[in-house]
Amino acid sequence: MAATSAASVALNLCHSHGYTCALTCGVEIAAPDVPAQGKPSPQPKPGSGCARSFSAIHERNTVNLPNSISIFRLALIPVVLGLIVAYEPGQEWIRYLAFSVFLTAAVSDFADGYLARRFDQRTKLGAVLDPLADKLLINLSFVFLAVTPHFETDVPMWLPVVILGRDVTIALGSYLLNRYMGPLRPRPRFLGKVATTAHSVGVSWVLVNWPYGFPVLMAMVAISLASLVDYLFHGYEQAVPERDQPAGNAQ
Repeated sequence: MAATSAASVALNLCHSHGYTCALTCGVEIAAPDVPAQGKPSPQPKPGSGCARSFSAIHERNTVNLPNSISIFRLALIPVVLGLIVAYEPGQEWIRYLAFSVFLTAAVSDFADGYLARRFDQRTKLGAVLDPLADKLLINLSFVFLAVTPHFETDVPMWLPVVILGRDVTIALGSYLLNRYMGPLRPRPRFLGKVATTAHSVGVSWVLVNWPYGFPVLMAMVAISLASLVDYLFHGYEQAVPERDQPAGNAQ
């Protein structure tokens, strides 16, 4: 209904200015002073290309469900950090509450991405909110765990630096490749997804105090560094063409 109204408004604007308006659905609307063989001007149907185009423009300028989930995840970050700081030995309920809130935020990271892809609700706002919420949640959680001495698994002070350095290197490398050798379209990498999952597992492991916490953190660091190398190598492959390719085969 909203898409049809938007399309009707656009058609009326075209008529009022006396121009011939060809919309994206391929329907040409004659100006009022040039009747189209005595037939009334065609109107786009609710399911037509025009209606869908107007609807898509309207939807992509609003805060949809995936973006709302990302905003919700951002709001949970200070709650997780406050619980980490408040924890002291003997107050196990704070530890488990922090784990529950963190787990909710981590699961929402998968939920908003799935919903955006499944229902084609990807927006420019979502492209910023989703990774921002993810990086802030993981990096700040490790920083606060490293400076809080009450958890049984000691998080080394250098560990948050490694995790943050990985993210900064990937972002900076992507910018430089696009700036000087692009444009390139970044694609998610399998190791990148594994690293994201490993980060969430690492934080959860420390919060719940499962055994072998330090070896788990070291395995997480190894996966993070491997994903960094994979991203850089893949970006270089995209940016630099095959030098040994014969000139006659170039498209």
